[in-house]
Amino acid sequence: MSDLAHRRLRTPAAADYLGYSESTLEKKRLTGDGPPFIRLGRSIVYDTRDLDTWLAGRRATSTSDRPEPPPTPWQPRSRPAKAAA
Repeated sequence: MSDLAHRRLRTPAAADYLGYSESTLEKKRLTGDGPPFIRLGRSIVYDTRDLDTWLAGRRATSTSDRPEPPPTPWQPRSRPAKAAA
């Protein structure tokens, strides 16, 4: 496939491409669970090559197969245990 075949899609078109609703794709972007995106000023676009790669990583051969969860970008702070009074 040539590089000329890729396109950049705004959120509504990218959601349609992936089979998600716009709000689901926006939530996945917020949580870091979605495909890579590009910020162009105030606009968000998705490269179709990134979308295809992201989809390929979620491919399964059984309903019991689950995709590997993405790495957690942050670790919650552990709270110190309260001392008994």
